[in-house]
Order: sequence, then C-alpha cells, then structure tokens
Amino acid sequence: MTPEQLWAAAQFVWKVFTSIAGWVASWFKRDPGRSAMVAIPNKTLIIMTAPRPRPLWWVAASMEGRAVVQVCCDLQATNISNMGVRLSAFKITKPRVRVYGPTLTISGAVNHDGDGLSMVMIGGIAQVRCTAFLDIPPRADRKPLKISLEIRDQFNNRHHVRNLSIPHVQES
Repeated sequence: MTPEQLWAAAQFVWKVFTSIAGWVASWFKRDPGRSAMVAIPNKTLIIMTAPRPRPLWWVAASMEGRAVVQVCCDLQATNISNMGVRLSAFKITKPRVRVYGPTLTISGAVNHDGDGLSMVMIGGIAQVRCTAFLDIPPRADRKPLKISLEIRDQFNNRHHVRNLSIPHVQES
C-alpha cells in the first residue's frame, strides 16, 4: 500500500469509529428537561405588570458623582407549575447598559423558609419588585424609557417581560 492509500484507509476507519462512538454515546445522554428525582418544568411562571396605579417608574438619581437613572418595575408572577418556584435573579436586557444594584424583592403568596428565601407556592400569585440603577444620563425631555427584563427561577427558566414603557415620576 502507498502512503496515500494508507492515509485514506486511516481516515475511513476514524470516521466509522467516531460515528459509532457518537451513536453509542447517544444512548447514555440524559434528557436535559429531566432530573433523576423530579421532572423539571419548562414553563413555571406567567409574569405581567402589577395591576395597580403606577407600577412602573423611573427617576433621575446620582451615584458616585454621576447622573444615572433609577428604574422600578412592580410585576405580578403567577406560578403555573406543579411545584414551588423561587425567583433567583433578574437582568435588564434592553437597553444594553451597565446596571448597578439590581434588587429583586418578592411578597404576596410566598412561603418563607429558614434561609430567608421566598418561594411562590403552587398556583400562587406573588408581587415582584425589580429595581436598578442604569448607567445612562437622565433624559431631559422626561419621555418614557423602553426596557426589557429577564427574570430567572431556580430551574434556570428565563421569563421575559419585553418592551415596558416606563414613565418618569417627579422628584419630591
């Protein structure tokens, strides 16, 4: 055999081996939506703006000598899964700016456990407040800000609240 033929044969054997290895490995792959103990739900919450006066607002603020914008979003989260849900974090996805001090607080139909975390009970409705400082200069025209949020739960499900129009409130 010539070296070229030997190289072609080695490539063929390698392709056959990797395809068989991939086929065998697929037998042992776990379904990412499942755990050994419980089925992890894909959809756990429905999140909407809280049904109350002025649930969204922004105001000019100052942080470390810089002018920034503080935003506050009062939301309502309804648990539609068959187990309790913990909200773990949120981030502002639009506009893409630096965010300082994001705070997520939960009240309402929650079960407080010993470690201070709150769990939205099955079928429960909880009030969620997301506040943060955005590193953008306050708008002189005081027009509403357009932002989008992403809230994560303990199953790493991402719940999006898109295109919120947040009006300015007067400083007192």
